Amino acid sequence: MVQALIFDCFGVLYNSPFAIFANKHLTKASRHEYEDLYKQFDHGFINQKDFIAAQAMLADIPYDQAQKELFGSYRIDFNLVDRIRELKVSYKVGLLTNISEVTWWQLKPELDGLFDAEAPSFQTRYIKPAQIAYDNMSSLLGVSNSNCVMVDDREDNYQGALSAGMLAIHYQGLEQFNEELKAL
Repeated sequence: MVQALIFDCFGVLYNSPFAIFANKHLTKASRHEYEDLYKQFDHGFINQKDFIAAQAMLADIPYDQAQKELFGSYRIDFNLVDRIRELKVSYKVGLLTNISEVTWWQLKPELDGLFDAEAPSFQTRYIKPAQIAYDNMSSLLGVSNSNCVMVDDREDNYQGALSAGMLAIHYQGLEQFNEELKAL
């Protein structure tokens, strides 16, 4: 029985400026380095300034342009936020996100009070799709993995949730999410 819904941040609650940046500027060959830098940033191993500088170098663009594209364009999906508020009546809701500390504190005011539990990677040091990230989130919610649904736009995180014993929805939009949730 589904008792908890766990949401990702970028690509679900917010647009994903990192994915837009990568698609716009990076070659297939440079994506591996981009992903490695992204993970280091999410873990808090490198700071925002170093992350932007490295991304600007990879993309061969000025630092200021990289900063604006990577951190100046977050847009929250207010329709999904409203839906989550509706769902809180019936489910526990959590946020499991790979996110840097700087970005977390930038976005946190818009998310305040929305979730019963939050597990940002910079605090937990657990990065999806590692099973411990999902286990930690379900523990914070007080629900077993088998009673949780992970909602994520990334295939690797979707598969990670399934491997951890959760149900999962590979998020593509609010309408699709509602249909799949109803079918569970």
